[in-house]
Amino acid sequence: MKKRLRKISDSFEIPMGVISDYYMEIYSGNEIVLNGDAAVTELEDSVLKVKCGEHRIIFSGTGLKIEYYTSGGIKITGDFSGIEFG
Repeated sequence: MKKRLRKISDSFEIPMGVISDYYMEIYSGNEIVLNGDAAVTELEDSVLKVKCGEHRIIFSGTGLKIEYYTSGGIKITGDFSGIEFG
């Protein structure tokens, strides 16, 4: 997988750290599915922090909850007010 990502990165001149083994799907503003290897590092009613490889994603909003959390991904629901990447 890393070799394929490196080829994509080289072809499009994208820094390697930007490409990862996960992707996010957002449905109707109140449901997010994060597919790939991810680890929840913090969960509160208004903040959910997830680590995906070298990246951290911070979801903020109200009533955030995890509908499912498997080795293949996470489904998060709630009223989202922001998503930060770090």
